Amino acid sequence: MLTLWDRYTGLEGYCLQFDRQEVLNLLSLESSRRNYVLLDLANVHYGIDENDRDFVELKFQLAQRILAEVQREKAELGIRPQYDRLWAFSALAHRMLHYCARHKDPFFEDEREARIMAVPAERAESRIFVGLAFRKEVKKMSDGRKYIDLGEDWTPNIEPRRIIVGPRARRDLGDVLSLFETGPEVYYAEFPI
Repeated sequence: MLTLWDRYTGLEGYCLQFDRQEVLNLLSLESSRRNYVLLDLANVHYGIDENDRDFVELKFQLAQRILAEVQREKAELGIRPQYDRLWAFSALAHRMLHYCARHKDPFFEDEREARIMAVPAERAESRIFVGLAFRKEVKKMSDGRKYIDLGEDWTPNIEPRRIIVGPRARRDLGDVLSLFETGPEVYYAEFPI
């Protein structure tokens, strides 16, 4: 979309498209060696369906936790949360993080169809039958922004299947294409500007 290209790249950028199964395989390898609170590839949902089962259950869990707080402070009110249906806080936090990470405001519907959700755990974890899953290092860019390098432990890494070249981007990509073994398809965005 013209507005997307203009907003993010000034029409000079590139869009890299990857094979979904290759991304999933990489995430599977990554989770076998590193410890994550959340690591998933999920389709993005724009807006919230209040009848969705996940939404209904999360709403119930949050309401019961609020009722538990009210009961703790005002026992004389006789409020009785449904403790037998409450999830452990860690389960609630994980499900809430997963739910929020895969939902976006409908205003941004033209941006993407899938999102990698990656939240490294703070420490390593010992796993039965597979051994130790090490802590994932969080790196910093020169401007202070943080990032993680997915797949840094694995070779070969995944490569884009297609590169879409923006209308005002440099078109001679020979030096870039020589870095890839598979030789991604190159497509030139030729919309009027």
